[in-house]
Amino acid sequence: MRREAESRRAAHLACFAAPQRAFIGSSLGAWLEHVAQAGVAAVPATQIAALPHAMVVRVDRPLAEDAAAWHAFEAALGAVPDGHMVRFDCCAGIALKEAMAQGREPGAAMRELSANDPRAFDLLCDYPADTVPVWSRPWMAAHEHAGWPVEFRVFVRDDASSAAWRLLAWANEEKKETS
Repeated sequence: MRREAESRRAAHLACFAAPQRAFIGSSLGAWLEHVAQAGVAAVPATQIAALPHAMVVRVDRPLAEDAAAWHAFEAALGAVPDGHMVRFDCCAGIALKEAMAQGREPGAAMRELSANDPRAFDLLCDYPADTVPVWSRPWMAAHEHAGWPVEFRVFVRDDASSAAWRLLAWANEEKKETS
């Protein structure tokens, strides 16, 4: 399975050999640049750490020289102000997603982040850059419709947004209550 992940990552990295830098659709940093250029307001984010990709994907078998970087990462997480959430460039942690899915206030889950996180690890393995930024941003409760968070999807083609739409609940309120 690791060879398959390495093969996918090599294919992703090939994009960066092109004359223009490829847009990383899963990158918060790339989206923040994109929306700033478009003049669209966004929730501000501060990069609090940058982890070497190779170190992140070997989290289950760290090298001695990784210790300082992991300690700095933990210190950065500990310095995040109350009311802020943390995330890797490509995703938030499973604890935050679970709290949101259960309709709970995220509380401490906003600041839980680990490369061992089963949700994050798969996304981190496929992350197509050599460094993985870690971000902090103020917590903003999701807008809801019929008790479900409203989400947006934007499609990018040739480094430009080609379509966007607002997703509403995939189920009605009765289904939510019985799920």
